[in-house]
Amino acid sequence: MQQFYAHFYANKTATVDREAGADVLHDMRCTIITGREIKMITHIVLFKLKERTPEGIEKAKEILLSMEGKVEMLRHLEVGIDLIHSERSSDIALFTKFDSLEDLQAYQVHPYHASEVAAYMRSVSSAVMTADYEV
Repeated sequence: MQQFYAHFYANKTATVDREAGADVLHDMRCTIITGREIKMITHIVLFKLKERTPEGIEKAKEILLSMEGKVEMLRHLEVGIDLIHSERSSDIALFTKFDSLEDLQAYQVHPYHASEVAAYMRSVSSAVMTADYEV
């Protein structure tokens, strides 16, 4: 029995592609190849907003989520709003995944991300922290 390693980021129906004799599952978010793990790049950004109002936080969340379907190299996009509200908390967390480091670098300069989303988030944030790693 072969092992399958997978990360699913959306509830989508997968299909099997048996061309070229390989079992490969495809869906809108990931590709799984039998017998080996596909590593991905995780990019996390934490934002502390200048004005921490519910309206400002919700607008920033909507702007971040607007990348879905517009930034093609994104494999996973998740935005969370802080629940604790301590002095050291960030207000918003952005959690994204990419197929490769090259895709993360392309995302950084993607026209929609750079000119719309990142520009807006810089204008409303007092502090931004990031972490990038491979899983």
